[in-house]
Amino acid sequence: MSSTQESGHGKNVAAFEQLVSFCKGYGTSYNPAKDSLKISNLETVFKNTTTAFSKLVTTKQALNNVINSRATTFDSVKALLTRISSGLQAFGVSELTLADVKGIMRKMRGERAGSSAKKGAVTKDGEAIRTVSAAQTGYDSQVEHMSRLVELLSKEAAYKPNETDLKVSALEALLAKMKGANTAVASAYTDYSNALANRDALLYNDLTGLVQLGKQVKLYVKSVYGAQSAQFKQVGGVTLKMR
Repeated sequence: MSSTQESGHGKNVAAFEQLVSFCKGYGTSYNPAKDSLKISNLETVFKNTTTAFSKLVTTKQALNNVINSRATTFDSVKALLTRISSGLQAFGVSELTLADVKGIMRKMRGERAGSSAKKGAVTKDGEAIRTVSAAQTGYDSQVEHMSRLVELLSKEAAYKPNETDLKVSALEALLAKMKGANTAVASAYTDYSNALANRDALLYNDLTGLVQLGKQVKLYVKSVYGAQSAQFKQVGGVTLKMR
């Protein structure tokens, strides 16, 4: 029997595969007039659904990968904050500038990238959709704060570090990397969300979904062979559930 993912949804696909196998075993006596109940269509529906499962797995892994990559990029920013603040104090910038910088940094530390990454990790279907969206908001704020910090430092004449990674040009490059990481997650999230919606439609559409189709097949078998027949007892033992 085919390997499927995510127990509840996967069980429906596995049950449908078993149902199709039973119907094929009935030979020419299984001969529905309705095209959607014919073996050829049942096999097409099964194939399309298993393909959708594979697509979902692929897009979920891709999303997890860019979420992890983004967390690494944003964590690298946190490591620089104390060094930047200390450098500003060593350069003797004004108290007003230093207060502005520290205010931005407090906001950045208050929305920890590591914490947001955990919220954004893909888990169960509905939870993933909600938590990735919530995490995205936190990372958008991080980019906004970093943009303000870079703008402020670029206008501070006294801020002229020799350290390459603390230079304004390096911070501008890091900001661009942060923005790119955020965009990559947004794009991967869209792909995952679309794959999830497609799988759910193939499984649970009220008219054409795999579960509904399976129930119709069972009714057809009952009408052809009878409620007490061995055939109906076979298909009657196959469980297909809506969400």
